[in-house]
Amino acid sequence: MVKSARLFGRRFLNAPATIRQPHCLLCGQSGTALYRQLQDQLYGVSGRWDLSQCRACKLAWLDPQPADFAALYAHYYTHGETAPRNWRARRRLRSDQISLVAAKLALGYSVKASLGERFAARLRNLFRPSREMAAMRLAGLPAPARGAVLDVGCGSGTLMAALQEVGWEAVGLEADHKAVSAARAKGLAVHHGLMGQVAFGDKRFAVIILNHVIEHVADPIAYLRECGRLLAPGGRIVVLTPNLDGFAHRRFRAAWRGLEIPRHLMIFSPASLRATGERAGLGMIEAATLVRGARFMYTQSVRMRAGHTSIEGGGAAPLTGKVLRLVMSYVFQGLEWLALLGDPNAGDEILMQFSISGKSA
Repeated sequence: MVKSARLFGRRFLNAPATIRQPHCLLCGQSGTALYRQLQDQLYGVSGRWDLSQCRACKLAWLDPQPADFAALYAHYYTHGETAPRNWRARRRLRSDQISLVAAKLALGYSVKASLGERFAARLRNLFRPSREMAAMRLAGLPAPARGAVLDVGCGSGTLMAALQEVGWEAVGLEADHKAVSAARAKGLAVHHGLMGQVAFGDKRFAVIILNHVIEHVADPIAYLRECGRLLAPGGRIVVLTPNLDGFAHRRFRAAWRGLEIPRHLMIFSPASLRATGERAGLGMIEAATLVRGARFMYTQSVRMRAGHTSIEGGGAAPLTGKVLRLVMSYVFQGLEWLALLGDPNAGDEILMQFSISGKSA
């Protein structure tokens, strides 16, 4: 039983029971210390946490790992959605609509939009970060749409709804009951549970999407193997996850937002993610690192480095400080974009696709 306490007006969970994980999941070698005595600055799970890394495989993992995973998400962000309440929210909704138009244009889908929306969308697609952001609105899946797609950890179903709009048969899997309710309210087919707990029968998926899911899994090899079992012939698994080799981690080290201690149990490099897929019997068919999240990684990592206990609070920083941080986030994203020219692994996010045979239809 995990108890809670209040500290500085926020509710913090006492540290859950842990299990030692001294060896690399890929090769069995003992890990070496990457970072020690890290704390959860995001959602209030108490305790000190160590991160180990395999020198051979470059996989990093939490050691020890929590025994009670449900407790780690007691204060996690909600997957529910609310109607826009102010001009900022309405502007964000409008921006999302244009981003979806940009995704359709970039990926070859038919588009119904005004001339103004088309112009704004094409303008966005001129720049790599915004083009990546748009494409991921449809998980980077090009037209023509075909078959069924399983969105694992689908949240309130935003991606599912977009994929369904362009012709995919979207099915969701989500552990958060609030998210499931929000998605079902939209008429989406969402199952409540975890991978391996839900029987899909004879259902086989053309695409399975793991959008920032694999880093939360204690045994990613078994997880990917189960995904492979659900694939249709020629199908593919799309994996997105933070990149340990990325530009931001090199800059912020232990304060890097991508670590998300202690919910991220495994932190991958492109090489270790590929090796994980191979151990699961999968072949890599495509890989890239993305810069779309560089601004977010920068602003949140700066806050964490400064000792803030939650990314959700804006704090009482003066306007000049907020403006400077905004400007610097664009500078940081530009630097990361330039870094990609010399190092294809410099992006903060890994996008990797797998199939059973290493080939996809």
